[in-house]
Amino acid sequence: MGFPASALTEAIEANILDHARAVAAHAPGVELHDEPDLLWTSSSIAHPYLNRVYIAQFPGDDADRRIAAILTYFESRGLPLSWHVGPLSRPEDLGSRLGERGLTRVEDETGMALDLAALPRDQAMPVGLDIERITDVQSLRSWVEVVTSSFGCPARVASALHNVHEAAGFGQETPWQLCLGSMEGEPVGTSRVFFGGKVAGVYHVATRPEARRQGVGKAMTSYALRDAQELGYELAVLRAAQRALGIYLQLGFREYCTFSRYVKGTTR
Repeated sequence: MGFPASALTEAIEANILDHARAVAAHAPGVELHDEPDLLWTSSSIAHPYLNRVYIAQFPGDDADRRIAAILTYFESRGLPLSWHVGPLSRPEDLGSRLGERGLTRVEDETGMALDLAALPRDQAMPVGLDIERITDVQSLRSWVEVVTSSFGCPARVASALHNVHEAAGFGQETPWQLCLGSMEGEPVGTSRVFFGGKVAGVYHVATRPEARRQGVGKAMTSYALRDAQELGYELAVLRAAQRALGIYLQLGFREYCTFSRYVKGTTR
């Protein structure tokens, strides 16, 4: 890949931050707190999906005070919190400091990037899989149902996800494109590509349990990447759970960094 590794790491994180800004701009009831060294969102909906710290870059001698202020904000409102620690987070021991304050490290994801010129061509599609771009509310409803059922999200998160994308609309001016895959007329897979930070970010690759291990996730990802290519993007980025690494490696993605997610509080 012709991009320096440091630039790729920055591009992965920049896309995540721009994505958070775009979601907050279209999400009813979600507040965006965008500061020079801190980006976070809050919502009255008690779920970590909508109450997140995306990046913090605190000086070491002030980190504990800043961490305490954020935790106090959410605790005073009875809200859970998800705090993401990535390669550009500071101080370097931020994760340890969060653990000392009662946050639990629940998941690690791998930051990956792909030079779209190296995307494999003529990939075989799963038999019977039809993929379409979401262009109306009815299809959006199916897209949200596949995403939330695949990831085990509660109804209030499904509603919030639907509201974000309905508010953003379906025209070319929207910051993302959503794709829905169906087999025999039944929705089974999803993907979404977000255009931000000068790169294409892949999100919400999901497959229904009964349709897994048939190449649906790989096909949905590839379809989204082709969209990005057609729009002139040269670089794609994503965060991958451990179970999905193989899919993305087959498509040519390479590993560059790690993101850890810490959670405090319970949902209601």
